[in-house]
Amino acid sequence: MGIYRQKKSKFYWMSKTVAGRQYSKSTETDSKMRAKAVYEEWVVELKEKLKNGGKVTTNRQAPKKVITFREFAESNSNFPEDGLNHTKTLSTW
Repeated sequence: MGIYRQKKSKFYWMSKTVAGRQYSKSTETDSKMRAKAVYEEWVVELKEKLKNGGKVTTNRQAPKKVITFREFAESNSNFPEDGLNHTKTLSTW
C-alpha cells in the first residue's frame, strides 16, 4: 500500500503486504519526503526479518493473555488469612 495519512494523525503511516500478511506502522514524521525514506528502510528491514524468521515490530500491541476467573481471583485475593469472611454486603455500604 505504501505511505498514507490516517484520520486524526499528524504522522504519515506506512503499510506493506508481505507473504500474504499486511503490516503497518507509523513513520513518526509529518514530512512526506522523510516518510518515504522511512518506508523504504522499513520495507528492507521487514523483508530481511521475515526471511530470517525474526519478529516484525509494528505499532499494534500483542494480544493480551486471557485468564480465567479463578486465576484472576487467586492473583487478586487480598483477604486476611484468619479464616473469617471479611466481605461486605451491599447493605453494609
